[in-house]
Amino acid sequence: MQQYPVAEYDDRGNLTYYKDESGFERWRRYDRDNREIYYKSSASYEEWREYDEEGRLIYYKSFDKIDNEKKEKWYTHNEYGHIQITKQEFEKRKEKEFLGRKKVSRFKLMEVKYE
Repeated sequence: MQQYPVAEYDDRGNLTYYKDESGFERWRRYDRDNREIYYKSSASYEEWREYDEEGRLIYYKSFDKIDNEKKEKWYTHNEYGHIQITKQEFEKRKEKEFLGRKKVSRFKLMEVKYE
């Protein structure tokens, strides 16, 4: 009889597989700097991440096969290493803020002009 939870680790001590008492499973992969770059669950959910040379998150993608929902984000960082607003978040805020107002130009991402 199998004992739960079940956990497996790579040579660096990173959790690569986990199965809990209910049978829910998770798989993870890491890059050479021990940052998680891939995650998958038995609930048909997956995530991918990419980092720049300084270890900052620059790309995120997820896919939920059950709901057929995809998400994808690119990140930029300011001179202090903080995440700046993503293109997707800017577009959402812009639509919400200017809904019903004058039309907004899309010439520059971070610059809002009235036409």
